[in-house]
Amino acid sequence: MVGGSVGAVVCSLIGNEVRAPRLLEPFPEAELPAVCRTCHQRFRPPRLGLHVNRSLLRGHCPTCKHPASRVPVLAELAVIAMGALVGWRITNPGWLPAYLLFGFVLVAVVFVDGRLHLISTKLVYPSAVAALGVFVVTAAISGEPERLKWMLIGGLGASAFIWLLWIVYPAGMGPGDARLSLFLGMFLGWLGWRHVVIGIFLGFLLGSMGGLVLVGFRRAGFKSQLAFGPYLALGALLVVLWPSLATWFAPAY
Repeated sequence: MVGGSVGAVVCSLIGNEVRAPRLLEPFPEAELPAVCRTCHQRFRPPRLGLHVNRSLLRGHCPTCKHPASRVPVLAELAVIAMGALVGWRITNPGWLPAYLLFGFVLVAVVFVDGRLHLISTKLVYPSAVAALGVFVVTAAISGEPERLKWMLIGGLGASAFIWLLWIVYPAGMGPGDARLSLFLGMFLGWLGWRHVVIGIFLGFLLGSMGGLVLVGFRRAGFKSQLAFGPYLALGALLVVLWPSLATWFAPAY
């Protein structure tokens, strides 16, 4: 309930960034303003609040029925669902603020990178700094400095691994994936080193499966460049929400 309520407060912010991501440079010309191109009716109120109706969900303007993007509305709903899911699975109250941030950033990454193949430095790095601050306070209150050490190792290690892969094979992924891995590795490392390994592994596994599905449905070719960030995000999210996956794939000896 707490996570869903927080998501309802910030959902319009994420929806606006997904619609016209100001954090991206250069500004993507393909993005449209939050008004109908025909009747100039605004699709959402200027203040915080969820603006969902059946017309927008169906992809047309509520006033003149001109075709409109439903992506921002879906992003808003996804933020609320993500908040509820994180609030359900993260049972430690001290960890909840950081992992809510984790979930909300992942929603933005999936929607923006999935369409534009871009992961902004101005989105990932400030979020990582904010998460570091929250984790420092959490570690001090709970008396768990060991988790803080593994959080830093996890973030730097995951990012270094993806940077190395990008240097060796630039066509396989982009620098944005390496930046995202820093952010993901921090949250996975807080849980333990196995979670970092399994989270990144699941991202590659899901990416391979998703690529094969797209090729099978002729939505892409074997040489097509696919957005890898959403798969990395999903792999990390699964391990964060179900940490037992790490011990199932990599049992302790």
